[in-house]
Amino acid sequence: MKKNWLLLMIIPVVTHAQWTTKIKEVDSALSYLYQHQLFNGTVLIAEKGEPIYKKAFGIAGSSKQPLTTASAFNLASVSKQFFSMMVMMLKESGKLQYDDPVQKHLPSFPYPNITIRHLLNHTSGLVEYFELADRYRSLLDTLNNASMLALLAKCAPALEFTPGEKFVYCNTNYTTLASVIEKLSGMPCEQFLQQRIAIPLKLKNTYIYHLGMPSYPVSRVFGFHYEKGQPVADDLVWLDGIVGDGNVYSSAEDLLLWDQALYTGKLVKQSTFKEAITAGVLNDGRQTKYGFGWFIEKPGEETDHTGGWVAFRTYI
Repeated sequence: MKKNWLLLMIIPVVTHAQWTTKIKEVDSALSYLYQHQLFNGTVLIAEKGEPIYKKAFGIAGSSKQPLTTASAFNLASVSKQFFSMMVMMLKESGKLQYDDPVQKHLPSFPYPNITIRHLLNHTSGLVEYFELADRYRSLLDTLNNASMLALLAKCAPALEFTPGEKFVYCNTNYTTLASVIEKLSGMPCEQFLQQRIAIPLKLKNTYIYHLGMPSYPVSRVFGFHYEKGQPVADDLVWLDGIVGDGNVYSSAEDLLLWDQALYTGKLVKQSTFKEAITAGVLNDGRQTKYGFGWFIEKPGEETDHTGGWVAFRTYI
């Protein structure tokens, strides 16, 4: 099955000769995969902020329009770092503190002991919203953040563990954060993203898109897979009126600008961002390997995140 891919890699320093060889190997491997319908996507590799390899392979959906490195893919879970950035901005403006109970900002949220930090770190104990929404699907049309919050308030499913007891990756954490962002900013998340992130960083193809919107930007890639050599739609589903855990779209080119901006103080103070790429701490003092929207592979050296939804696969 051929998937839509978006990859961004910021690479440690190696010699020019080493990179010449490695880039040839990367290009040869991707070309082979593309020719055998095993890869459809874009790849950008940068060293010290400068692209040393940038290439698009394949098409942007069943329309068969060719991909470019400016094509905007659904980032799936890579979207989470954009939402955590919005939370950081609200924290810096004094609208919230990480250890605030979520109930302080969303009174209908039924769990008094869950904090903003628990949501950011995936240590809340919340159940996965996919399962909850599917169980009560007859009550819902296209799921959105308001209907998800209302469903949590109505059903109040038991937590899977005491908040802060363990790390369990759960998308409900970030859909709830999106509701907090909208409540405290007084605007939809898509507007906040444009005003506070995309426009200041001059990101031309980075935006939120979900099924509640009447139209989509021209750079949007549509998910698909191949069946008998032909592209078949494999795109957004009834859950995709919701944001927070996914549904930020971006291009490989924009993601490089995004990554570089994180270390410059353009969006938030460096001390604020440093906390986002610091591993969370559990109730018993143990560290997780996750910050605020970033996996911490090597503290102080390497962070990353993957994403997967319908036909989209992303990695930064």
